[in-house]
Amino acid sequence: MTPNISAPTDRVLLHREGGIAALTINRPAAHNALDVPTAHAFHAACRALRESADVRGVVLLGAGRSFGVGGDLSALRADAAAVAPQLMMPCTPRCRSWRRSTRR
Repeated sequence: MTPNISAPTDRVLLHREGGIAALTINRPAAHNALDVPTAHAFHAACRALRESADVRGVVLLGAGRSFGVGGDLSALRADAAAVAPQLMMPCTPRCRSWRRSTRR
């Protein structure tokens, strides 16, 4: 299988080679803080990996010097009531699906 590499300007980079996928949060200037567009891109990449029968392992990375600092505080300051659910709600089912998939 040839590697599948995302464009370097994407918020989330996906590189697949063989049965291994590397998923990189790509906002190094913000220390990979999650804003809504990045969270949506991350969850979309996770869904795609979950549906891919040939991926057996996923490595999570952060671009630059930080793995990640959590939610983007500037986005949360602007509208926490709207932003927080969009960052956190998709995480719960995604984490549960990973836990289920490790029990095969």
